[in-house]
Amino acid sequence: MVFDILSELESYENSFPEIRNVIDIMDRSLPYEKGEGTYSCPENDRVTYSVNEILTSDKGISFNVEANHSALIITLEGEQVVSSNDVDKVFILSEGRFLLVNEGVWRMAMTPNLPAQIKYCVFNW
Repeated sequence: MVFDILSELESYENSFPEIRNVIDIMDRSLPYEKGEGTYSCPENDRVTYSVNEILTSDKGISFNVEANHSALIITLEGEQVVSSNDVDKVFILSEGRFLLVNEGVWRMAMTPNLPAQIKYCVFNW
């Protein structure tokens, strides 16, 4: 698990080679320009990403990362809370931050305040 700012993505490339594809996609601003949907990385079809817009809530939405896979979450607009399903680990993802998680059940698009519209992308490999 990695929680950091987007400008530090390159420092994790040796541990997670697919991050190079994430950097290339983010440098081209593709998730900002694309509408909601799921897309493949042109250079590596193992890396996919989805772009979503949603209203945050106190319960959020649940998602699962399968064994031997990773998910990298980036909030493009707004702010959200992401946590492990058991709420053992809790992260605030504002614009400019990312969270890389591995196998497990996670919750995202949560807020401790009033619901707010957010836009985020999730890279999977």
